Amino acid sequence: MRRWLSRFHLANVAVVLAAPGLLASAVHAQSTMRFVGSFTLPCEASWAGAVLPAGDYTMKLASLSKDSFIRVDAVRGNASAYIPQWSTADKAGDKNVIFLTVSGKRCVVRALNLADLDMEIIYKPISREEMASLESGKPGRMLALVVAKH
Repeated sequence: MRRWLSRFHLANVAVVLAAPGLLASAVHAQSTMRFVGSFTLPCEASWAGAVLPAGDYTMKLASLSKDSFIRVDAVRGNASAYIPQWSTADKAGDKNVIFLTVSGKRCVVRALNLADLDMEIIYKPISREEMASLESGKPGRMLALVVAKH
């Protein structure tokens, strides 16, 4: 019995000693994120090959390199995606915004402007024909979703 208690005590001591290290690594991982924010998709959206249902999402960007990804996770449910950072340009405005076009019940993410990082990521440029259609008032519209920074 005493041997079992000693093993039990040693196991608990090991957990207590390891806990601060695990907590520190979790805090470090959070602090290395370049951008963390949230947004709400009003409709099912196609975004760089991923299809995300309408709803509330969080996004995390760990690196500014073009070969890294943005992690997008549903607040409720299990929808998530890793979105690549394709073509980047200088920021297009002074807000963190997702630009998308809406046609019926479907959305297409066109660009992500991260003013806090001085960059815009272009996923699907708007063609001249699409711009003319949007400007003429034909069905379909452009939305700008504000991304709340955390």
